[in-house]
Amino acid sequence: MPKDQEAKAKKKETTKAAKGRPTSKKKGKKGKEKELAEKEAEEKRLEEQRLEEERKKKEEEERIRKEEEERKKKEEEERIRLEEEKKRQQEEEEDKRVLYLVQHLIDCSFIKDKDDERLSDEIVNKLFDFLDKPNLVQLYLKYKDDSESEIICRENILELYDPTINAAQDGNINPGSSTFVSRSDYEFCFFLKKKPGRISKKKMQEQIVFDKVDGSIDKYLLDKMKENLSERIFNLNWPEGIKNDLISNMHKFLIILNQSYFQELNKVVLYIPRENVSGSEASKDKELVARLESIMIEWTNQIRDFLSNQDNASNREDFDINEEIAYLESRNSNLAAISDQLENKELTDIVNTLSKTRASSENLKGFKDLKDKILEQKYITSDTHRFLKILKNPCDKIRNPKTEIKEIKPILIEIMNKIRVITEFCDSYKTPEDVDNLLKKVSFQLIHKFTQKNSRK
Repeated sequence: MPKDQEAKAKKKETTKAAKGRPTSKKKGKKGKEKELAEKEAEEKRLEEQRLEEERKKKEEEERIRKEEEERKKKEEEERIRLEEEKKRQQEEEEDKRVLYLVQHLIDCSFIKDKDDERLSDEIVNKLFDFLDKPNLVQLYLKYKDDSESEIICRENILELYDPTINAAQDGNINPGSSTFVSRSDYEFCFFLKKKPGRISKKKMQEQIVFDKVDGSIDKYLLDKMKENLSERIFNLNWPEGIKNDLISNMHKFLIILNQSYFQELNKVVLYIPRENVSGSEASKDKELVARLESIMIEWTNQIRDFLSNQDNASNREDFDINEEIAYLESRNSNLAAISDQLENKELTDIVNTLSKTRASSENLKGFKDLKDKILEQKYITSDTHRFLKILKNPCDKIRNPKTEIKEIKPILIEIMNKIRVITEFCDSYKTPEDVDNLLKKVSFQLIHKFTQKNSRK
């Protein structure tokens, strides 16, 4: 292509290109508008982004707050649950402690069961106090009266049986006055702490003593001494001199306690010591032999006192036939009981041991003579009672309030005929004096009848 044509073509293209572009002034205005729009768009985008971030932040904060609240709520609920569980366990623990005490009352038949209506709130509170108060170391329970419809509970045993104590404290009665209770009239349960302190469930068996006295304090103490204390004393690893003195004093105390209890029952029961007298070594133990001889002397005195008291009772001149029969029946029963005791294996072993070392002892001879006398008296009393009982039926007729005076004559004839049989065959009524005493008793039977009649009028 020629150069001039080429130049014309370039010029034409340049002109064409120039026509397609704006002018510089037009170009600058549009550029600023575009930049401003882009800037606004960017700012709007950033604002929207900021708002979105703030929204997300608030949502996150709200989520965290709700989670924290939920966590705290759950923690509070758990805390309350644990507290309630702990409280429930404590209550169950407390209930179990009281139930332990209540079970003792059930086992000894003091109450029927744990729902016994006599187990009032006051009694239960007292049981709690006993368990929780360190210085409350004893608690006593008894029926309020013979109906057994109500139970009373006191910290002092005297308050159970002497109402004047509380009344005196209230100023309602003279403290010097008192209500006497026989030693055989006690019936109560008691709880004792081995040492002061609050009792937990784990240590209840170790720290609490429970028992029941049913009738006689002397009998309760006697049984406990024989069951527990005697064996412990015999097994003490003490110097022989001190131990022997302690055993001797224990026997003296138990002899007195034994007599005190059975005298109230009008019985003679000999104290048998729990000494080992079997084997040949027993007779060689001087301390043991001395203790056994002292006990045998107490037996002798006890039996002599019984016979003396019985003789004094039989000398009462105002006995009628019925009273004489009752006396002979009681005497015969006691003599039979003493005879059985004198044949007791433990007592016989003691006498045999003493016979080996104290054969010439006056105490042993006196005891054996007394034993023979008891057997003789037993035969005489039994024989007399057997014959005198044939008078009981006609004498009961005389004693009967419905029997009229006019009806007594044939009854007396029956009595006299039976007295002839008695004097013929009973050795106790062979002398005129004996027969005279028997007739006097018939007379007293009549006197009592006439006195009865006059008192009715």
